Amino acid sequence: MKKHFYKPCKVIVERYSRCKYFHPEDGERITYENVEAFEVVHGEAAAQLEAEMDGTTLDDFNEYLVLYFTNGETATFRNSYADLFKF
Repeated sequence: MKKHFYKPCKVIVERYSRCKYFHPEDGERITYENVEAFEVVHGEAAAQLEAEMDGTTLDDFNEYLVLYFTNGETATFRNSYADLFKF
């Protein structure tokens, strides 16, 4: 389910090189601005996302973090390899 922030904000996505559920470790932190919403996609919606991917970035648990920006663009991450923090 898509969750909107009260107003567009800055977030940090911490990306890990391995699955965070089994190998929690420090990851690379990336800052994004003008994020208006986010969603963790799984199930049927994740299968639709995976059908559009090249197969090299599939999530181990078939769950994806999607950021929605004010300009209409999106960014998609493997959720079991990333954490989202509101700045």
